[in-house]
Amino acid sequence: MIAKGNNLWVERIINIPMDSNCFIVYSENFKTCMVIDPDSELCEDIFKFMESKQLEPEYIFLMHEHFDHIWGVEKNRERFKCKLVASNLCSLLITNVKKNLSIFYNQKGFECQVADLIMEDLSTSLIWQTYPISLYDTPEHSDARICIQIGNYLQEML
Repeated sequence: MIAKGNNLWVERIINIPMDSNCFIVYSENFKTCMVIDPDSELCEDIFKFMESKQLEPEYIFLMHEHFDHIWGVEKNRERFKCKLVASNLCSLLITNVKKNLSIFYNQKGFECQVADLIMEDLSTSLIWQTYPISLYDTPEHSDARICIQIGNYLQEML
């Protein structure tokens, strides 16, 4: 666990094989969680953690479209039937092996299906359990990048 506050816990899982970060946000009060950037190819550590806490993801959030953030998206969607949240541009780019850069990693590449919920359509209306979620367009590393704020929590972590 890397953070705790306002009845929220944040678990950081190092993705394999890319060494990027996945965050699982959960509360002891609920059995659902949110997964941020599930990049692990096989998702074993992500699934093991959720099983140990008896959690099931309600949402997956993508901070941007690069393959080192999205590799585990479809495995999580298949297993848990959770909703993917991303910016409109990210949603479009994850469907293309060149645009998500996965083709340049292993010359095979992979694609994800479009997001279920588009950030620009949500405004600030998304609520997870009792926590309001705000999403912000923050193009830096990628034009499709977003940041997430849960209540008054997490804004500076991501």
